[in-house]
Amino acid sequence: MVELKNAFPEGSSMRRVIDYATKDFFTLGVKQVTMDSIAKGLQMSKRTLYQLFADKEQLIIACIEVLTEKEQKMAQSLYESKHNVLEIILRLIENRMKAFEQVSPQYIVDISRYPAVQEYIQASKTKRILHVEQVFKTGLQQGLFRQDININLITNYLFGKETRFIDQNTVMQYTIPELFIYLGIFHLRGCCTPRGIELIDKFLEHYRKEQEEKTK
Repeated sequence: MVELKNAFPEGSSMRRVIDYATKDFFTLGVKQVTMDSIAKGLQMSKRTLYQLFADKEQLIIACIEVLTEKEQKMAQSLYESKHNVLEIILRLIENRMKAFEQVSPQYIVDISRYPAVQEYIQASKTKRILHVEQVFKTGLQQGLFRQDININLITNYLFGKETRFIDQNTVMQYTIPELFIYLGIFHLRGCCTPRGIELIDKFLEHYRKEQEEKTK
C-alpha cells in the first residue's frame, strides 16, 4: 500500500498555484518562469502568492510533491485492482513517458540547479529506495523477478544512474521516453524471469505501435 498525504487538496489556493506553475515549468523550463509571471498569469497579487509560497524553490518542491501524490494514487488504484507489481511499474512508467512527451528538456536541467530542490529530492531518496526494494521483494514472490538478484545493489544502482544522467547533454540529445526505455525498462528486463520478460516485451511492443501510429 502506498502512502497518500493529500498535502495540497484540489480547489485550494495553493493547489491552484501549483497546477498553473507546473504547466509553465514543464513548458518553459523552471528558470524562465518567475514568481511575478505566475502571479500575473493567475491574476493574483504578488503579496498573496508569497504568502502561499515563500519563494520559487518552495513552489517547485510543492509541484514535485503533487506529481508524486498523483503517481501514488495511480499506484494505489492499480494495487487495489489486483495488478501484479510489474504491471504496476510498467503502467507508471508509461504514464510518466506520456507526461514527459510534453515537457521541455530544460525543465529536467533546471531543477538540478536549485539547492533546496535537490536537498528535498536527496532527502526523499532513502524512502524511495526502501519502497522500490519492497516492490522487488513482492515481485520475487510473484515469480516476476529472478531469485538470484541482489535487490539492494540493483535499487542503489538505478537511483545512482538516475542522478548521473540528469544533465544538459543527455536530456538535449535524447528524449525522456528514450531514457526511460533504455536506462530503466531494459535494465529492469535483465532482472526478470521469463514471465516478467514476456510482460515487458508486450509493453514495449504496444508502446512502439502507439508511437508508429502517431507518426502516420
